[in-house]
Parts: sequence; structure tokens; C-alpha cells
Amino acid sequence: MAATEPTSLRVFIITRLFLMVPMFLTLLTIVFVILHVVPGDPVRALMGPRASEEVVSRMRHELQLDRPLYMQYITYVANLLRGDLGFSIWTRTPVLTNILQVFPATLEYSVPTIIVAALTGVSSGSLSALKRNSSYDMLNRILTIALYSLPLFWLGMILQLSFGLGLRWLPVTGRIDPRIELTRITGFNLIDSILTGNFEAFVSSISHLILPVITMMVWISCIINRIARTEMITILRQDYIAAANARGIPRNLVIYRHALRNALVPLVTMMGLIFAWLLGGTAVVEITFSIYGMGRLFITGIYNRDFPLIQGIVVFYSIIVAVISLAIDLVYAYIDPRIRF
Repeated sequence: MAATEPTSLRVFIITRLFLMVPMFLTLLTIVFVILHVVPGDPVRALMGPRASEEVVSRMRHELQLDRPLYMQYITYVANLLRGDLGFSIWTRTPVLTNILQVFPATLEYSVPTIIVAALTGVSSGSLSALKRNSSYDMLNRILTIALYSLPLFWLGMILQLSFGLGLRWLPVTGRIDPRIELTRITGFNLIDSILTGNFEAFVSSISHLILPVITMMVWISCIINRIARTEMITILRQDYIAAANARGIPRNLVIYRHALRNALVPLVTMMGLIFAWLLGGTAVVEITFSIYGMGRLFITGIYNRDFPLIQGIVVFYSIIVAVISLAIDLVYAYIDPRIRF
């Protein structure tokens, strides 16, 4: 078995890597076709209704939108293989540059959100399963359903009114106090403030993250809580848990080594998908807290009918999803070695 495990794990990883290629191409093709067959002219939207047909035709030729659809697709895929996502029709700058300018803002609130939500949801859901049908379990189930039903924009606005405008404890918009000067190195406010030794900028960046993170964390932790509770209840009924208890194994060891570890398999899937969704940009939260991230950039591209920008964001997002899916599979293989075979 020891000789076959590394081989099976290697084959497992290689198989997953090969599966990423058709998934990526399929998604790219679907998005490309949909964006180019929907009604509307992006050049006309860019130039305005008063632009002459000659000017519009010249611009369409410069952007290569007058070529056959299959030629546009071949050119786009060829450029993509070279790492070129094209130029934004609206800003006339490289799409990758636009994405990299806003992605740090999205990543900066996504990472703490998923960490806090995972810790909160797994711990509270597991405890609810261990105390099934108790007063804590009833209260936990009621709260998760109630909090999950709250619209994100409404919850964000309530937090802004309460802790921002009312108590004046926390800022309500942006990523950093506009009066603070911060030298940009990586695009991440927290990292840049540490690299430059700007303690004031570091504190301001953290304070601006608190309300967006809480807004997203409350909603996400409710999902994780419900799944953790259901999985733990199912696993605690299994025969091997009863056998472990009968052998006199300490209760905490049974819960954490046997029950919780097996419950993490579906939880890892859910948390990975949620994290990918966060990295795609939650436009509602970004608009509520005036954070210019991936979500707002995507909405801007749709509003301006900026095909290259939309395609670039989708490609970038699909790469993120593929990488996170691979990471989930690897965590699977670690938690449950049977999945490797």
C-alpha cells in the first residue's frame, strides 16, 4: 500500500489538471458566443448616438469586431495563450491591468471573510449537533435561518447606520482613510502598510475591512453552520463512532479525530466554492461599502458592453475556480485517502 499511495496521488493530481483544460475551454467558448450574439453594438455604446457611421465603422475595424465570429474566437484564444486578455473598449487599457488593479481589493476582504466564517460556522454547527434538540440547538437553528434570510445590502446598511453613523466606531465606505498617504507596492493596503512601516494606514485599512467582512461572514457562516450540523449528526450515528465510544476512546478524540474530520469533506467543497464566489467579486457588498473590486468592475463592463473586459474577467475567474477546485481535491485526498483511488 505504501508503494501505491504516492503513485495514486500523482495520478489523481494529473487527472485533475487534465480535466481543467476542457472545462476552461468550454466556459470560454460559451461566454464568447453569448457575448457576441446578444443584441447591441459596443462600439455604438462607446461612441455615442451622435457618432457618424464612418467613425463607428473605423472604430469597429480597429477593434476587429467586423471580422467573422470564428476568426475573432481564434484570435482571442491565440492571444489568451500568450497571456493577453485584450484591451478594454471603454478604458483603452489592457484588460489584465484593469483586473489586477481591483483584484487586491476583493482578495483583501475575501480571505478574512472565509476564515472567520469557516471557524464560526463549523464550531457553532458542530456544537449544535452535539447538543441536538437542546435549547442551544433550537436557538442556533432559528438564528441561522433568520440571519441567512437577510439581504446582504440591507444588513450592510444596518451595520453602517449602527456602527458607522450612529456610534461612529468604524468607517462605512472605501478601503482606507483618504487623508492617509500610502505608497502602493502590491496593491494590498495591509501588506503595503506593513512594507512601508505605515502603522496609521494599517489600522485604517483594518477598520475599513471590519464591516464588509462581518456583512459577508454572517451570511456565509449560516450556510456552513447548517451543513456542519447536518453532517455531524449523520456521522455521530455511524457504527464506527459507536464502536469508538464502546472501546473507551476519549470523547474529545472521537469527536475531533473521527467525526469532525469526516464531516469536513463536504464542508471543504462548500467553503471552496464560496471562496471562489467571493474572489469573483460580490458586487452588492462592494457597492454598499464603495469598494471598487471585481464585482463592480464586472458590472461596469456589462453596463458599457465592454466585451473584452467581460471576457477577461470571466477567464480570470474561471482560472481561479479551476485552481480552487484542484486545491479542494487535494484537501479531499488528504482528509480521506480513499478518494485517491
